Amino acid sequence: MRYFNIRHTLVGKEGETDILVALLSNYGFDSFEEEETHLNAFISEEIFHEKDWSAFHQSISFLKDYEFTVLRLENRNWNKEWESNYEPIYIDKFCQITAPFHQQKDGFEYTLNIEPKMSFGTGHHDTTQLMIRLMRSIDFKNKKVLDMGSGTGVLSILANKMGAEWVDAVDIDDWAFENILENITRNNAKVNVHQGDVSFLRLVNLQYDIVLANINKNVLMADVPEYLKFLNKQGLLILSGFLPEDEKELNSMDEINQQCLEGNALSTENWMAKSFLKIVGF
Repeated sequence: MRYFNIRHTLVGKEGETDILVALLSNYGFDSFEEEETHLNAFISEEIFHEKDWSAFHQSISFLKDYEFTVLRLENRNWNKEWESNYEPIYIDKFCQITAPFHQQKDGFEYTLNIEPKMSFGTGHHDTTQLMIRLMRSIDFKNKKVLDMGSGTGVLSILANKMGAEWVDAVDIDDWAFENILENITRNNAKVNVHQGDVSFLRLVNLQYDIVLANINKNVLMADVPEYLKFLNKQGLLILSGFLPEDEKELNSMDEINQQCLEGNALSTENWMAKSFLKIVGF
C-alpha cells in the first residue's frame, strides 16, 4: 500500500499540534511523527483520494499561518520502521512502559505492556508521565478508582497493579475502547471498560476513592463538578491535560474551592498535573 505524507510546518501556538493530530486522525491519518519544526502525518493513498480536502482546510482555519507539503511515498515496511523508533518509557525505577516488541528490563516496581495503536496515553506524552509520578505517592490498595479519558489504559492498569480493588475506565473513542480491552488482557489486569463520557457516572451511580482525569482543559472545566459528585470525602481528584498557565482557572472553580484542598502538583515546561483532596460531602 502506498502512503501519502502531509508535512505541516509548525508555526502556530502551543497546543495547536495536538488539535491538528486529532483532526487528521478523524480524516483517516493513522500515524504521526513530530520533528522540531514539522509534523509529518501519514495516510494511505486510497483513503487520501476519497476525502474532501476543502472541508478539511475549513476545519483548520483557526491556524493563522500554516503550510502543507504532500508527498507520495513508495511501499515500505512502515510498521517495522515505526517500531524501531518507538522507545520504551522508564519512570525512575517505579514503572516501565513497553510495547510488545520491546525487551523488558529488570528492577522496576511495575511493568506495563502497552500496544499503542491509535489511542492516546501510550506514556510518551508529558501529561501521562506526570499522572504516573503523582500516582506513585498514593496508596491505591483496596480503593475504588475512576479513570476518565482512559486512552490505552495505562493509568487504569497501573492503578490495578498498585492494588486498587475496583477500576472503571471510561473513554468515548472507539479506538481507545478496543485498544484498552487488548491491553487489559495483555497485562492480566482487572479493569472494567466503558465506552462513553461523563454521563456514565450518572448511570452507574458509584462512589470512588480516586478519580484520574487526563483530558484537555475544556473537558476538565466542564466535567470536574460531576467527578466531585461521585468522589468520596477524603477522596483524591488527580487532573492533567492542562497548561501551567491554566492552573489558576482550575483552582478558581467554585466546586474545587468549596469542596477541596490543593494537593501535590508537578509540571513540565508545557504541561501540568495536580491533585485535590475532597474534604466535604459523603
